[in-house]
Amino acid sequence: ITQGNDKNKSILNVFGFDATLNPKFTRRFGLDYAADDVYVNNVECDNEGNAFALIDFPKDGKKPRDYRPRNYFLYAYFAANDNMLEFPIGKDSVFVNDLGLVVNNYAKTVNVAAFYSDKSDNKALGTVYCKLDIPNANLSVKRFDAIDIGFSSKVAGIMQNERKPILTDVYVRKLIPNSDGGCTILAEKRSEER
Repeated sequence: ITQGNDKNKSILNVFGFDATLNPKFTRRFGLDYAADDVYVNNVECDNEGNAFALIDFPKDGKKPRDYRPRNYFLYAYFAANDNMLEFPIGKDSVFVNDLGLVVNNYAKTVNVAAFYSDKSDNKALGTVYCKLDIPNANLSVKRFDAIDIGFSSKVAGIMQNERKPILTDVYVRKLIPNSDGGCTILAEKRSEER
């Protein structure tokens, strides 16, 4: 991400290299946010040279970078037709807390998984799952599923000996691609003792 000519604009730079690290392409795409407001969460490439990035921006132009809520997007650059597409990950009624991205070269999909809450906090009330079908360049799945209260109560109780039925401070550590095109979330509950 580099600053654009206007201080409220930035540039998403995409570079492609061959197996000997010789440059294949350089592309620049304009973003309607200042470079300081753009946060790149994850970047992955597939075996065809396509690039995928999870990027978020502040809603309503508010700062600083850690201000919540933020708008989350999957950017997909398709090298064969030199095309960049943007796919929104969240929706207005939920706040995405943490997310991950994985490319499944076998199924030719990109999986995005996240936790969400109903307000700007660290409670994990549900999961977001999106699946990008690479050959068709479209989101074939976009789901928002609540976490079962009984399950989260058991997990929270085991982890912290708590009685609260809500998971908090849960972070996506890794997405593991499944052969069926889906993915498994490996998450961690983080806590500090003082």
